Parts: sequence; structure tokens; C-alpha cells
Amino acid sequence: MPDTIYILDNQTIMVLPHTRYKHYLPQYSVNEKYRWMHVPKGRKTTFKKKSKKKK
Repeated sequence: MPDTIYILDNQTIMVLPHTRYKHYLPQYSVNEKYRWMHVPKGRKTTFKKKSKKKK
């Protein structure tokens, strides 16, 4: 199942697919190269993107 998302939950030793969690609300996602912060639409965050400055 290549498109399956698995959940690492610190409340259990089981690693289950996201379809098994009805109460799950993602906050962060990671893989080998990237990480994401999930923010609901219309909600503000204090996260600021780094701006690329030209020298």
C-alpha cells in the first residue's frame, strides 16, 4: 500500500494506518527530505518563512 499514511502515536506501541484513527488530527508530517506543519484554513500561525536575501 504505497499511498497509505501510518501514524506514530506515543500513546500506543502499534503503528496503524490513518484510516484506523477516527480522532486523528495531523499537526506535523515528515519524510526523508521534508517536514510539514498542518494549519487549518483561516487559522493564523506564528511560523515565519525565512526570506532569501540577495548579497
